[in-house]
Amino acid sequence: MNTIKCPNCNALLSHPADAKTKKCEFCGFETYIKPKTVAQPRVNHPAPTPRQPASAQKSGPGCLIIVLVLFVLAGAFLAFAFSTGLFDTGLPATTGLNETITLEGRTETIPGVAIKATGVNTKVFIRDCNIKADKLLVATQPNIEIEIVNSRIETSDNTFELPLNPKIRISENSEIVSTQGTVFKGGQNVEFTLTNSRIIGDKYAFEMGNNGTFVLEGKSLIRGGKSAIKGEHNIHVEMLDGSAIESDGTVLDLQYNGRLKMENAVLKGDVGVEADSNFELTMVSGKLLGENIGLSLATNGKVKMEGGVIAGKTAIEGNDNSITVEMEGGEIIGTDVGILGNQTLKLEMESGKIRGQTAVRSLGDFGGNDVTIEGGAIEGVQFGIQFEKRGTIKLTGGTVTGQTAIQVPEYSEIKISGGTINGAKVGIEGADRLTITGQSGTIKGGEYAIVKGSYGSLPEKTVTIEGDIKEKKTDRPHIPAGFYVNGKRVM
Repeated sequence: MNTIKCPNCNALLSHPADAKTKKCEFCGFETYIKPKTVAQPRVNHPAPTPRQPASAQKSGPGCLIIVLVLFVLAGAFLAFAFSTGLFDTGLPATTGLNETITLEGRTETIPGVAIKATGVNTKVFIRDCNIKADKLLVATQPNIEIEIVNSRIETSDNTFELPLNPKIRISENSEIVSTQGTVFKGGQNVEFTLTNSRIIGDKYAFEMGNNGTFVLEGKSLIRGGKSAIKGEHNIHVEMLDGSAIESDGTVLDLQYNGRLKMENAVLKGDVGVEADSNFELTMVSGKLLGENIGLSLATNGKVKMEGGVIAGKTAIEGNDNSITVEMEGGEIIGTDVGILGNQTLKLEMESGKIRGQTAVRSLGDFGGNDVTIEGGAIEGVQFGIQFEKRGTIKLTGGTVTGQTAIQVPEYSEIKISGGTINGAKVGIEGADRLTITGQSGTIKGGEYAIVKGSYGSLPEKTVTIEGDIKEKKTDRPHIPAGFYVNGKRVM
């Protein structure tokens, strides 16, 4: 055996004596072997680094560091993806602390509870899904966030059972239906936004505790069989852009400090709103319709109307203590009574219209009724304004009409300095000690402009009186207020 060096890599190669070529075992270079005759001068080529087979290569420390970095990054990415719900979640599912469930493009029927949220700060995101379940979500820990986009969810029981502090956003033509229960049950400090979507509950759409904020936008609908929204204290609802809330029963059933604002929206049911103390309605436009009662308020209820319609057999009813109605526009329409105050009634009217068999009626309180009319129209079929207990009516503009335009009891006071009181039969019908004062305006009556009792007063001659004045005779003598007759105090 003879040896030669590879001209390419200088590796030492063995070959048979009669071989004509030799292929390098290291670099693969093929060498022509010349016959040994005359010694030839040797040409020195630059010697490159010998190439070794892959199996013989050794990894350096730099390569090892790169591999470790990639491994750490891959682990961090997977942890982030699973914790944030980057990967779609299967159902049924259970969440822990700070976890997110993401459902996209799913059509499923899940027996029992689809999602159990057992950790704080759970997030649920549902898009383009059609899901049926007994219950969609039961959350036992606070601070859950729910977002539903372009999806339909149907449950046979309560759809969502909520803890404290839920935040809910539903949009893009989504629909959530509970066929035998309540859609959202429980929860306090609720923040809810509904945009161009529908919530329909067989019993309630919402049945919750204290402190809720609801915003309805676009062609949105909330509907509940017994009530659409039943809540306790501090429930605030804002209805905008053609949204609607409906119920076969009471649409909004609220306790203390409720608020409702309506702009181009519709609320309708057997009773539109039933609220306890300190409720406020701001009506910019739209319709609040009650088949029985439009708006039923307790202590310190307040209505501010800039436009729109409130209607019912009784459009507005105040049940306890004072209610205040401020009208700058709009219509209050009662097929029986427009505004009924069972205790103290305060009405301030700049414009708009109030209609009913009796447009405005108050059953109490002694001396607490106060109606100020600067403009607009009060139109009663029988009575425009009717007080059961004494009160004060101030007319500086507008009109009051009815068969009897105004009927008040003894000790009442009517101040007229503009506007028109026009009765088809009687303009003003009062009892003893009726005081009518003023310097301008008109009092009309088809039969009598004024019918009064004894010991009252009439306005100045500058007030136009069209019709006769009739005084009703009483059998009892004049007794000053505050004295007692037969054990009863004269008021």
